[in-house]
Amino acid sequence: MIFFFQQNIGSFLLEVVATDSQLRVVAEGLDGIFDVFGDDRTNVVLQELGMIEKLEQVAPVLKQKVERSLLCSVHANGRQMPTSIR
Repeated sequence: MIFFFQQNIGSFLLEVVATDSQLRVVAEGLDGIFDVFGDDRTNVVLQELGMIEKLEQVAPVLKQKVERSLLCSVHANGRQMPTSIR
């Protein structure tokens, strides 16, 4: 039963992280993934879902969302823009 729950919630959270346009929602999705899969006993589910590989694929998109969000925030506050996030 727990395995089924982890698969379903993992798929849902991964979809949120990969597709939502709001950075706050994406951050909450990542937080949920860390909460659900932070235990070593969930490694089997992580492997079956291909979670690590999928998160590696969306990482560049997430970085762009963070950079865009920072740029918008900086413009709104009138501060100098950062050149990049490392």
